[in-house]
Amino acid sequence: MDAKNMFDPVEGPYAGPNTRIGIATVIVWHNADHYGQMTLYLRENNTVPPASRTNPPELHDSY
Repeated sequence: MDAKNMFDPVEGPYAGPNTRIGIATVIVWHNADHYGQMTLYLRENNTVPPASRTNPPELHDSY
């Protein structure tokens, strides 16, 4: 996706008729929604999510 084609129409089973940038937005929103659900689940079970800890884990490539 680039500035020239981000508004091109895309057909697919998710989010109905949309644009490339629209699908990318839905993907980001969907992942953020699941992350929010996981953090609530962890907090309800008296666990602080790793990213919210005093010393959060370092982010690095694990590949």
